[in-house]
Amino acid sequence: MEFIENVKDTLAKTGKTAVRKTKDLAAIAKVTADIEETKALLKEVYIQIGKKYCETHDKDTSAEELAVDVATSESLKERLEALKTERLTLRGKVKCASCGKAINDGFAFCPFCGEKLPEAAAEEAAADEADDDADIDDEEKEDEE
Repeated sequence: MEFIENVKDTLAKTGKTAVRKTKDLAAIAKVTADIEETKALLKEVYIQIGKKYCETHDKDTSAEELAVDVATSESLKERLEALKTERLTLRGKVKCASCGKAINDGFAFCPFCGEKLPEAAAEEAAADEADDDADIDDEEKEDEE
């Protein structure tokens, strides 16, 4: 009887873990989709800036006409960085301020460049150390860019 109870408990824990992982992956997928959408918008704004520049360059007019598009591109760049940071956080990772590599949250030093990392990140990760995070190498490379 005890064996069956142990099996039930193990299955319940495994099920809860699977549900949590599924939610985490869904959140990561949503943020990744937002990143791609923001990249597309940024590309569109760059094209508009290029067209306006080419049209006005020969006329020797001021760059004031481009100010709105440049401001939009800056806003989109900031949003893109925020989304990448959010995706890293969902994965339990942080970005090294020195080298820009994505590393596991909780390290005291960056394993790539040796930079000392903020202590708050290390303390939070120590509390969550029992969690297993799946690595998605392609997305980590994008976060580093």
